[in-house]
Amino acid sequence: MKAKATTTHTIIAEQLHVFKRARSAVWQCKYLANGKWIRESTNTKDLAEAKAIATDKFADAKARKRNNINAVRRYFRSIA
Repeated sequence: MKAKATTTHTIIAEQLHVFKRARSAVWQCKYLANGKWIRESTNTKDLAEAKAIATDKFADAKARKRNNINAVRRYFRSIA
């Protein structure tokens, strides 16, 4: 198994991670929704705040799935 970098923190095993990319100052999050990994920015430099934001994003995706709404929100401008 590949060792994780010190910039990667697991919040929920195999479901939610917070990490920092090489040339970025802000934390990113990666969570599992509908069998796919979704990567989003937390838009913060603070680790504790990034963990809270990532947890909220993950909970939002789970709630959307429970209500039969697509867990991944795509805007027209990002698709066009």
